[in-house]
Amino acid sequence: MRLLKNRLLRQRAGKHSYRALLLIACLFPLLLTGCMHAVRLKDRAIVQAVGIDWEEGEYRLTFQYFVPEGSGGATAFDASKLNNNVMEASGPTLTDAISKAGRAEGKQLFFGSNRIVVLGREMMEHDINSPISYFNSQPQIHPGIYLMAAEGSAREIVSAQIARGIVPASAIEQAAERGRSDRFMHGGRLLDIVMQLQSETRAADLPLIYLEGNEEEPEIHIGGSALCKDGRQVDTLTDEEVLGALWITGRMEQSAMSLPLEGDTLCALKILGSDARLHPEINAQGEVLMKLEISVHSAVQETIPPVSSSSALLRQAREAQEQEIRRLAEQTIQKTIYQNGADILGLGKALRKFEPGYYQSHAGRLEETLKSMRFDIKIVCNIGRIGLEAGNNKR
Repeated sequence: MRLLKNRLLRQRAGKHSYRALLLIACLFPLLLTGCMHAVRLKDRAIVQAVGIDWEEGEYRLTFQYFVPEGSGGATAFDASKLNNNVMEASGPTLTDAISKAGRAEGKQLFFGSNRIVVLGREMMEHDINSPISYFNSQPQIHPGIYLMAAEGSAREIVSAQIARGIVPASAIEQAAERGRSDRFMHGGRLLDIVMQLQSETRAADLPLIYLEGNEEEPEIHIGGSALCKDGRQVDTLTDEEVLGALWITGRMEQSAMSLPLEGDTLCALKILGSDARLHPEINAQGEVLMKLEISVHSAVQETIPPVSSSSALLRQAREAQEQEIRRLAEQTIQKTIYQNGADILGLGKALRKFEPGYYQSHAGRLEETLKSMRFDIKIVCNIGRIGLEAGNNKR
């Protein structure tokens, strides 16, 4: 009887302990309710674009943020209005400048909807690593945002009141998206540039952005790139040199090119796809020959004046395309590798992959190795017919 009584007492005690633990578990979250401070939407500045300049030894930041301008109806904003405000702040660090901007505006800056970061020319020439590292480490920032370089100040780009989209920053994003889809922009995303800077040669290229038109009706344009090495801008790439980089890295597709042929004929080709392969070879003297093979698939889109697609026309178009791609590739190699030692083309990566022993032994003087490298460029162009004539030939 005593054993049975003790067992019952232990069972009751166990039930009470279980209930006590369950009660504590239920009450514990209530103790945490005061740890999170909710911020009302009207107290936030929803940043759409950030401009970073370097002036007088400090960061000068320009923010474009969303402010709905209602039309008086049921809508929260009027799409015909610019729906934005611009604020500026400066400081010895980016953190300090952002904090000052929030205090001056009486709002907490929210970067979760940010689309664009623009670095001014002086910032690019002084240091690009610090702002890139800062935004790359922020949990609110999406790695797919566009990072661009201004020809002048970033302030004039971010503060430009461009009447397109819900906010002016939409015009910058649309221009960047068009650059990627039309294949005249190499990289441009924050993630792309971070990966470039973490490569062996610490070289990267940022799309150049500039304004055209008058002050009342400014227009955003993207063309060329800022070539960076060791944390700062060292040169610029022209539109043609950017195209050369796209061909060498195999990123040229769904684009177009026009080529002069014999007899004053202009031939327009539609680029259906391309591929590029880099393969280094080391000779007995320790010299590197980088073999570059670019293969292209295209179709004749148009000829001016109109001529029938014959084998002679396709041959001329193929030869002209091969010459043009070779010219662009050589021009880009000359500017990036031979003049600046800035490897945005993946040459060091190819050397490490195919010749790891040689790469390890020359890792300390990789720039010298790149500048002494010789190139063997092979272009393979496959051009077919397109349109009504192509369909008739198939039948």
